[in-house]
Amino acid sequence: MTDVATGGAQVLSSRKLIEDYRETWEAVIRGSEPLTALDGYFNVPCFMVSNEGDLKLYASQEEIRSFNQSRLDAFRAGEAHNASLRAVDVQSQGDHVSLVTVNWELTRQDVSLERAWRHYYTVLASPDVQVPKIIVSAFQTGS
Repeated sequence: MTDVATGGAQVLSSRKLIEDYRETWEAVIRGSEPLTALDGYFNVPCFMVSNEGDLKLYASQEEIRSFNQSRLDAFRAGEAHNASLRAVDVQSQGDHVSLVTVNWELTRQDVSLERAWRHYYTVLASPDVQVPKIIVSAFQTGS
């Protein structure tokens, strides 16, 4: 994993947020953590951009949880077992925001590829923000 930009507390905290998010997703997929374990990663409200370019504003934690449930259902239907970050690039967008680009791979228990995609996260992370949060989440098919 490489950083496009180096330095800055928000870059490090954004990277940690995404790595923790991956670990949490894997635990949720495997059933060792509840879906609610993902709640703290997203700001409310949060924008999400689909593969097709559709923009949706999630204005409540319940809406974000419903979205995550739909992802979990799809991952389990595909027998996903492991969640890997194949590349993580973090670019500072100033003192408060980072853009994190991630290539995700989900594999089954036999290590065959279930799905892969590229994901872009805009993360609010600065010294005056106690816990970094995802404020925009955008998907791109493939990796």
